[in-house]
Order: sequence, then C-alpha cells, then structure tokens
Amino acid sequence: MPKSNIFDLLPLVLLFVVLMGVAWIGFQVYLWSGELADRGQKHMEKKNINFSKDGGLKVGVKEMSAEESADRAQKALVNTWTTSADALAKDKGRGSKSGARK
Repeated sequence: MPKSNIFDLLPLVLLFVVLMGVAWIGFQVYLWSGELADRGQKHMEKKNINFSKDGGLKVGVKEMSAEESADRAQKALVNTWTTSADALAKDKGRGSKSGARK
C-alpha cells in the first residue's frame, strides 16, 4: 500500500476553496439583483406604474381635485384669450387686413 502524502490532497483543497469563492460571489450577485429589483419597483410605484405578477403593466392616474382641475382649465382659457388679444393688437398695429371685417 502506497503511503499518502498531505500534498496529494492540496489540489482537492484548492478546488474546494475556488468553488466556495465562486459560490459566494454568485450568492452576492443574487442578493444584489433582488435589492435592485425592489428599488426599481419602488421607484416606478412613485410614478404610479405597477407591474403585475404575470408581466402586465398598469399605469395609475394621479388624483386631481376639482379645484385644481378648474384652476388648470381657467389658466388655459386665460392664456388663450391673452394670446389671441395680443395677436389682434399686433395685426391692427401693422394695418393688416386679415382681422375681422367691420
């Protein structure tokens, strides 16, 4: 029976050490990817975008109060009125005949 030497087991020990290192790196990547997915999901939920489990996408609509809606509509009306009044004033100032007939 041949006598075994401790150095004969060295390649096996090195193989296990390398495999353990690769497994640890793989586990860290797995944990990191899970955290990244959670952060991305929370970020998208802040923008009212939700992903369902089956891969669907649902986009939510932010709530808007009646007062805010009326304010936006009034602002748009005032801006349109001001712009058209300014355009008519410029046309009359230049003597343009494109304005309304009298």
